[in-house]
Amino acid sequence: MEEAAVSQSPAQLCNLFAILVAICGLNKPITLWENHKEDMTEDFLHQARRNNPTENIEYCDALFNNTLLILEDKIYL
Repeated sequence: MEEAAVSQSPAQLCNLFAILVAICGLNKPITLWENHKEDMTEDFLHQARRNNPTENIEYCDALFNNTLLILEDKIYL
């Protein structure tokens, strides 16, 4: 994930995370999530900033939850 975070898009990182969780059976997926949640949520942050240009929007639980919903769909569907 470290190497991928440098060169891959947030959507690609989500795909990689889902594969690692679903297929590789990670012992501590929460640790991987905590270390890379901002990288995977970057698209939602940019979208929120574009939709609200006058507000100072930063990473928050609502944005992270959007990413978790995407990951849930990828892992369980």
